[in-house]
Amino acid sequence: MFDSLIHCNSSLSDISKYNYLVSFLRGPPLALVSSTPLANQNYNIAYQALKNKYDKKRLIAKAHWQALENIKPISNENNHEALRNMIDIYTRLSKFFLPIQLCGIGKNISKGSHGVRCNIKPIGKSDPIYSLEFIILNEISDNLPINSLPVEQFSKFSQLPLADPNFHLSKPVDILLGADIYGFLITGNKLLSDPDQPVALETIFGWIITGRVKTSSVSLSVNSYFLTSYASLDQSLQRFWELEDVPQSSTLSSDEKLAEEHFCKTFSRTLSGRYKVSLPFKTLEPIFEGSRDVALRRFFSLEKRLLRNPQLYSQYSNYMREYLDSQYMIAVQNPSPNAHSYYLPHHCVIRPDSLTTKLRVVFDASARDYTNKSLNDTLLTGPKLQSDILSILLRFRSHLIVFASDIKQMFCQILVNENHTEYLKILWRFNANEPIQEYKLTRVTFGLSCSPFLAIRVIKQIALENLVKYPEASKILDMDTYVDDIISGCDSLSLAIKIQRDLISILEHSGFELRKWTSNSSDFLSQLSPNECKMDSSLSLNINSLSSSKVLGLNWNPSTDEFFFDSPALSLTNKICNKRNILSQLASIFDPCGMLVPLTLHLKLIIQDLWKLGINWDDPAPNNIATSWHQLVQELPCIFSLKVPRYFLTLKYLSLEVHGFCDASEKGYCAVIYFRIILPDNSVKTNFVCAKGKVAPLKKISIPRLELCAALLLTRLIDFVRTSLSNKLTNVSTIAWSDSMVVLHWLKSEPYKWNTFVSNRVSQIQEKLPPSCWRHVVSKDNPADPGSRGLQPSELLDNALWWAGPPWLSQPESYWPQSILLSLKLKKNNEKLY
Repeated sequence: MFDSLIHCNSSLSDISKYNYLVSFLRGPPLALVSSTPLANQNYNIAYQALKNKYDKKRLIAKAHWQALENIKPISNENNHEALRNMIDIYTRLSKFFLPIQLCGIGKNISKGSHGVRCNIKPIGKSDPIYSLEFIILNEISDNLPINSLPVEQFSKFSQLPLADPNFHLSKPVDILLGADIYGFLITGNKLLSDPDQPVALETIFGWIITGRVKTSSVSLSVNSYFLTSYASLDQSLQRFWELEDVPQSSTLSSDEKLAEEHFCKTFSRTLSGRYKVSLPFKTLEPIFEGSRDVALRRFFSLEKRLLRNPQLYSQYSNYMREYLDSQYMIAVQNPSPNAHSYYLPHHCVIRPDSLTTKLRVVFDASARDYTNKSLNDTLLTGPKLQSDILSILLRFRSHLIVFASDIKQMFCQILVNENHTEYLKILWRFNANEPIQEYKLTRVTFGLSCSPFLAIRVIKQIALENLVKYPEASKILDMDTYVDDIISGCDSLSLAIKIQRDLISILEHSGFELRKWTSNSSDFLSQLSPNECKMDSSLSLNINSLSSSKVLGLNWNPSTDEFFFDSPALSLTNKICNKRNILSQLASIFDPCGMLVPLTLHLKLIIQDLWKLGINWDDPAPNNIATSWHQLVQELPCIFSLKVPRYFLTLKYLSLEVHGFCDASEKGYCAVIYFRIILPDNSVKTNFVCAKGKVAPLKKISIPRLELCAALLLTRLIDFVRTSLSNKLTNVSTIAWSDSMVVLHWLKSEPYKWNTFVSNRVSQIQEKLPPSCWRHVVSKDNPADPGSRGLQPSELLDNALWWAGPPWLSQPESYWPQSILLSLKLKKNNEKLY
């Protein structure tokens, strides 16, 4: 774990890695490196010394083999303890991390932290074999049946080959199979008499007995099993938390490198210029069993739903007809079973707010066949290639003339290698009275895990091939395209029109069509026909076309050239204040520029309070929390009146400065950045650029340490802004402000003087922002203060300090606070306080 997180992390300096290494060591390993001074050049020496002495992979492997060899043979098929011991040893060696919550009868919730993969098959047979993933729990249930039953009641089944000959005895439950596999285990044969008698069902393991039985034993408990699993709502919040973090570059994994190599080796272009790609399989081309049966059952279920809604059926059929007419799919002539075929179930997603396609058909490449394998399981997903949305928006805000467009049916304009269309088969018929027809999808398909990578990689290939002839348009395709949306601009109308024409020409030559153009310039749009322009007056910058709910979604009004936020539904006020509803609202906030950091901090703090109380997902919150929640919800509609100028630069200026502020409180910490622009008439303009905020961790950390975390957050944010706007921010000065004298003292000193926590962060900060960049600001003038403490929506609306920075920032430098760093004499025995 140290190797992957620290040693191989190229963003960390050697001195930071050494600090982390020392903090992880105890006892003899620590003594081994204690004589080596803490310095950059000594990290590799200490690391190698530890590897040589303690990294003995043979000993680890030997311990695993010994555990396997010591498994006692099971001589008695009824020896459940031996079987349990064998399973326990196996799971210890093969388990994987799987944080999940299980919800059963009465909403009782259990937590599982690990899983294990196993193959199951009937005893004495070579097939069928099912590869399944199990969740590891300390105990599944009480013994079943609750009481042992008289075997005489089952005499009529005595001649049947039973899956468990001792099913009538009360015993522990070792494995619980779910409904996802149950249908494949039942053959369909059964023996039954009346509802008060037991029933025999045939399975691939043998016959099983179920139903009612008469017994003299009385039990006051009843075991009923209904279990659902759901990943914590943290997964639905993942996108929100990614927006909250400052994006950082990462190295490609081995699978990501394989996907890139596969694309470079296999892509081609047709005579018409259209791109053709192959599916990036992890290994050899996979074999599937029973995927057609799964797809057929799903189709019948879909068809029943469509027949109940003729309007939906018509829309679905029109969508599929368009696919057929456009040759996005073709009919399979003389279909025959093929182990190299995979059948995709499909369903529809309704998007009432879409300007073009109200209904979209989604193909399910995650559907599992009889061997519990899906097409997505066999595909490389590839690396994340698109620029971060914050980086795109920062550049979008830096241009005088801006425009946006999207690529029509982007995935469908890319051909799939004919050999791989066998894996893209679907079942469909336009009339319920017709036979079911097989079709092959011929284009990159929405629903494949590799499709975003393939589509974006094609766009980047187009940009690369046209870089010399069309440099501006190619750079926009490469850097300012987010999946199928192009969001960019430039500083002159003539150049914008040229880039527009070049983009249309480049993409048209490769089979792509740009549509729904919008711009803050009417002259720019006049170059296009009305059909090519976006119909409504605003553009949603929430890059999530399948979002089912949107609260406070960031939008741009081209006519006023301002950002605004959607007003949340008033029905929120009637919702119960519980963990589920609050998390749902928090996850739907789209604020990549951090304009609403003081507001979202309140929501995060409510969530944190609920977590500390340990209440269930749907339990009402205590009165004090519910009061805070309802007050916040009632004020949310006022956010609709918030307008933020898009353009934060100017064409002509004498100088441009980047000013960053950071602050922390016991609630959280925040970093916010402004541009200070001195205009030709010597007047000064300050513009909000972006901000990031985080809630203080549950584990208590001293305020000075939180202030240091805020300084590190600001450092990363400034570095990200300067990198994203590198062509605009040339020869600009950067000034960072903090109201913590302790942090400023740390930053003016050598990192080795402090303990590991402080030393690591100081060294990271000093690498990006030298000590000369840092200055002191009093708390009342620190705009990061509202972001670290939180504001109600009405308070945020007119908070001049947040939107423009301190008043003196608009004055000449002589009016700024004097940068005087008091000498702090911190004794070693007091350093632990920080």
